[in-house]
Amino acid sequence: MMAGRMTVRDLELFVAVCEEGGVTAAARALGVAQPSVSQAVRALEERFGVRLFDRMPRRMVPTEEGRRLLARARAVLGELDGLERAMEGGGGEVVRVASSITWATRLLPAAAARTRELDPPVSVRARVMDSASVERAVAAGEVDLGLVEGIVRDPRVEAEELASDELVVVAAGAGGPDVPDELAPAALARLPLLLRERGSGVRDLFDAAMLSRGIACEPTWESVSTEALVEAVRHGLGVSVLPLALVAGHVASGALRLVRVRGVDLGRSLLAIRHRGRELTLGRVALLEALRGAALGLGRPEAPTTR
Repeated sequence: MMAGRMTVRDLELFVAVCEEGGVTAAARALGVAQPSVSQAVRALEERFGVRLFDRMPRRMVPTEEGRRLLARARAVLGELDGLERAMEGGGGEVVRVASSITWATRLLPAAAARTRELDPPVSVRARVMDSASVERAVAAGEVDLGLVEGIVRDPRVEAEELASDELVVVAAGAGGPDVPDELAPAALARLPLLLRERGSGVRDLFDAAMLSRGIACEPTWESVSTEALVEAVRHGLGVSVLPLALVAGHVASGALRLVRVRGVDLGRSLLAIRHRGRELTLGRVALLEALRGAALGLGRPEAPTTR
């Protein structure tokens, strides 16, 4: 039978060793004595009867058991951090969210405003990044919820579809370069392409759809900013592939127009993701409900007319 109970401090020291790559670096980062860190690691290994690290000459690398404990330790520490923030804030829950640009631009602000008005209030602390980075943050236990598009690959992460939308090809509106209203995939690939960066949900879906037709695309521009790409398209520098939800207003105003691509499916799912070991609190459930409500407002402009 295991003696005593492991402490929060044990977990904090263990996570620091994982993140800093060694006992000395962890002790320095936390401002504690090195023997305290070494003892915490030894105590955890003895407690569970496993080796948590491979000791390399210059670095300590978590074993499979160490990585498993790391994910759970981050989740536990995250829960405690959220509890402290909630109590400091008068009882309202704080939900930490990592969000893709699509979610953060179109859906998350309205949902966050709605949950802030609840009694007790639910506050959202958000980080905006590409979908691959969101998935990593969720898998590492750094956030409570993630908002992404497409698919998730990490087995530690579970996903729920809250809505769906599609990507569209857009060209400059009236007065722009003469781009046909309908293109074959190969013809699209020959145009100057202004695309999101690799690792974004938008880029991954588009590349996969084109590669399924045997076509690899090399963009003229790559950007993390949707607005930068919209402006480049408006100025006639090429065509872009962007979420319909983010360009609907530009299409409705005539600044951009839609271009059909024959035989290429660019529909996608909008997902809420969380770590499998992390429970759904009342605040997280409330935020998910608010996000579902916000997703009902996703619009769809009319298809382009034939010129």
